[in-house]
Amino acid sequence: MKYLIIGGDHPRHLHYMNSIADSCDVVGMILEKRESFMPSTPVGLDVRDENNFTRHFLNRDKFERIYFGDIKKVPDTKIHYVSENTLFDQESLKFVEDLNADVVFIGEAPGKNEDLHGEPFIGIAGKKLNDALENVGLTRNSVYITNIVKCRPPKNRIPNDLEKTMCSDYLEGELAIINPKIICLLGSTSYYSILGGKEISKNHGKFVYKDNRTYFITFHPAAAIYNQKLGKVFKNDIRKLMKELQKLKTKSAD
Repeated sequence: MKYLIIGGDHPRHLHYMNSIADSCDVVGMILEKRESFMPSTPVGLDVRDENNFTRHFLNRDKFERIYFGDIKKVPDTKIHYVSENTLFDQESLKFVEDLNADVVFIGEAPGKNEDLHGEPFIGIAGKKLNDALENVGLTRNSVYITNIVKCRPPKNRIPNDLEKTMCSDYLEGELAIINPKIICLLGSTSYYSILGGKEISKNHGKFVYKDNRTYFITFHPAAAIYNQKLGKVFKNDIRKLMKELQKLKTKSAD
């Protein structure tokens, strides 16, 4: 699997970028040079949550600088520098245009192993996804896999609204850069977070067209671990996705 690293120039980001580059095939990096590491306060927070939000990031910035130090080194790979709030501008899109995948799969959040290794879907659920992909002639290298949030929530719980909001810009950036033909939403959390949808058992296997994007809804592959019948349903859904992908590729080639 090839990796594109997107991050800021905070010592924490540079530390993890180096760690990823040491063990993975990093083909490029987009690095945002920031004036401040304090993000904008999400809309809709009450006074207490707003104060907690501000205090959290001020403390995190202070202690991370102490812990990680002033790291200047970045991975020895192709780097595209951008100024603040221009992370996904046209130059960035052009920078990674050769990394495009036809399908993006969006899950919920990394599990324990995924969080430790920095790679999504590498556990049992990942094997279920791999099997379904191989069943239709796809491989992990031919698709892009990500999650609604980028870090494992405490006790592996479902991501809350604040966590999803904090990661939303990165997810939108991934989709803007890759510009896939189909975005596959894996499971209820992904379905609800992206489209506001519910009752995935009734809506799996369906396509939704919104904002010039094509979404496909299916179960999270982890569901097949506990319900073998859903394993067959999941594979059938992926077959349906593949048929639509072939139609779209044929249409674009004409």
